[in-house]
Amino acid sequence: MTATPRVRFKGHSKLNTGLRSDWIKAIELSPDAFDALLYLPVVETVPAQATSYYEDSPFSELDATQETLTYALPEPVVVVDCPDENESFMMMSDGDGQLGEGELPLTLRIGREVVPEGAILEWVEEVTETENRRVWWYVQRAIGYGTANVGSLYICIPARNIEGLPNDSI
Repeated sequence: MTATPRVRFKGHSKLNTGLRSDWIKAIELSPDAFDALLYLPVVETVPAQATSYYEDSPFSELDATQETLTYALPEPVVVVDCPDENESFMMMSDGDGQLGEGELPLTLRIGREVVPEGAILEWVEEVTETENRRVWWYVQRAIGYGTANVGSLYICIPARNIEGLPNDSI
């Protein structure tokens, strides 16, 4: 062992930056890619509270999934579905068609460097050859891909009940 220890990942930043760029380019060029709108949560600063005679709360902040969020205007992004990343990607037969396992989280790759937890994705998907519907998914968790986190997989859950929405077909 040398007197000065070697630094892990020293000199890798140029390679990692190139890999992150390639990760996004691969998403954008994928034949399975589709367009979505990304709503980013707006981080609001809370003003300092005036002194009160009430006991202070023992909790300083809420879990991110418990907060009431507001969102910025949407920005377009390119998205790729990643069913091969799920351990249990299953299909069920429905006579003439196939039904996906609807209650499982959806794993996505999103063509943007950072997508924070709490963001909402919106896109249009085909239901039948003549009918489309608009759907919304909440980014529940981001999982870094690779040791140097050159890309991320996003675990999403439905952001609202899609069934029974009147006049919501596209």
